[in-house]
Amino acid sequence: MSKQENIYDLPIFKVHVLLLADIVAEFSGKTELVDTGKLREIFLRKVHTAKAPTAEEIKTAAEITTDAVLERALDRKETQAFEVQMTPEGKVDLYEAEHPNLRPSRKALSRREMLRSLVHGDIHPADLKSDEELDAELPGYFEAVMQAALEGDLGVMSIKKPDGTEFFYFKPLLSNSYARLLSVKDDDEALISDQIRENSRIYPRPVPAQMFLKTPFNFESQRLAEILDVMGNKEEYSDIKVTKTSSGVLFLYSDKYLEDEYADFLAEEQERRPFNP
Repeated sequence: MSKQENIYDLPIFKVHVLLLADIVAEFSGKTELVDTGKLREIFLRKVHTAKAPTAEEIKTAAEITTDAVLERALDRKETQAFEVQMTPEGKVDLYEAEHPNLRPSRKALSRREMLRSLVHGDIHPADLKSDEELDAELPGYFEAVMQAALEGDLGVMSIKKPDGTEFFYFKPLLSNSYARLLSVKDDDEALISDQIRENSRIYPRPVPAQMFLKTPFNFESQRLAEILDVMGNKEEYSDIKVTKTSSGVLFLYSDKYLEDEYADFLAEEQERRPFNP
């Protein structure tokens, strides 16, 4: 059987899956997303020199003990999922921003978890000494590696903008909510509508308009009013609605997920008392 025919069965394929995951993780470590084009470019540039994990790395990956800091990071991840939270005042509370000291620990742990998931007991140091070379232009190879990374338990996730552009991020280092913010950060209308729809769909709840005046959005009041006015005249945002409480506080919601009367009720409730994210 030729090298090209059995390339997907070789240990080197798993090495390249790890390479791709590492590239995505590097961007997420800098609080950045990477799009498909950039990911492909970097992958094909590095693929010929990608090194297999050492025997020591595999041994470390097989260990199950972690230090106290890593245990705390895991516990927080399980209970809060590193999501964007909102205080009763509408302030956005980012776990990533509040606890930067845990980022290196999460990165160390997540790479160990990646290796453990990748190995599954069927790659041994002897296998990893293979000097097989890959033709980086093998049709569909990058796509195959990317699919394996997404389907494997490696933490590599994808997210799409409304225009269809696909981005990738590493969930142990970057939450889904924050990745969503980054994916539309250069499109004000998409950013605002995405947050309104997400809150209406997931929680469900309307969001106070003042939320967009605070970190990480930081819109000026006039600019926010202009954006909402433009959105109100576009068909693609026809589901975005505004409700005003009895005291005059504006809330925004999507009527795809919240009925008008229920949104009115939730807005009044949110203004009167704190709510749990």
